[in-house]
Amino acid sequence: MPNIWSGFVNKLLSQQMPGVVPGILISLVIIISVGLLRRLISKIAQKNIEDNLARRRFQRSLSFVFYLIIVLMLFPVWLPSLRSAATFLGIFGAGVLIVLKEIIQNLAGWIYITIRRPFNIGDRIQIGEICGDVIDIRVFEINLIEVLPSSEGPLSSGRIIHVPNNRIFIDSVINATGQFAFSWTEIPLYLTLESNWRKAEEILLNISQDLNLSSDMLQRKLRDASDRYAIQYPHYEPVVFVNIQNAHIKLVLRILVEPRRIRLIHNRFWREMLAKLAEESDIVISTQDNKQ
Repeated sequence: MPNIWSGFVNKLLSQQMPGVVPGILISLVIIISVGLLRRLISKIAQKNIEDNLARRRFQRSLSFVFYLIIVLMLFPVWLPSLRSAATFLGIFGAGVLIVLKEIIQNLAGWIYITIRRPFNIGDRIQIGEICGDVIDIRVFEINLIEVLPSSEGPLSSGRIIHVPNNRIFIDSVINATGQFAFSWTEIPLYLTLESNWRKAEEILLNISQDLNLSSDMLQRKLRDASDRYAIQYPHYEPVVFVNIQNAHIKLVLRILVEPRRIRLIHNRFWREMLAKLAEESDIVISTQDNKQ
């Protein structure tokens, strides 16, 4: 098949037409034809794939495949011209690379994301100081729905952030919902020194059992993640840490939750905890400054 295509292209290029006109015409025909085919397949997929996230991922993969097809089909068209332009590019190549450095880096970032897949559409990621949910991955940029940090759990702002692809080579990338889509969160509780902290600890653990993920689900997720990464959690059950801080007792509940449910977990916890503490006269929440 490649030999047939190369022979067809060479035959067209051998026609008596001035300059690079044949190559331009063939390139236009290839780009338009492949583009129309891609649009047709995309419309068919849009009608048959109901899930919006799955449809978006399919369209991204489809775009990558068709970009690759265009490059492979254009290569024999412009190969003779590239050979004759080798000397020219050798002289001015360094200058072109400097001018187009950002574009080339963004393109390289897109290739890395497509092949290595450090994250996918729908994942919650953080690149440097920017955090958000991935809604699109393009050739030169990543589109995110911004997520603002909070001590009670991250909260979406609704704003769209356009992040250049080259940032993945500059900043660290954190994927909160990737292979192992769970995060540890801590909920502190400050009590007076006279409070019955053992009873408070028991209440914390009882509430956490309702909030915690099932052991079977965690084991399955850990098993899947350990096939790819060296992830090992010997203990993933809720635990309470006890400490004395600034003349009050500090209890910290540490629990494993899904990243997108951290704020909901905090809300459910405090509603249940306040209701339980209202029934206990020997457990008093400290009113001192807890930020020191």
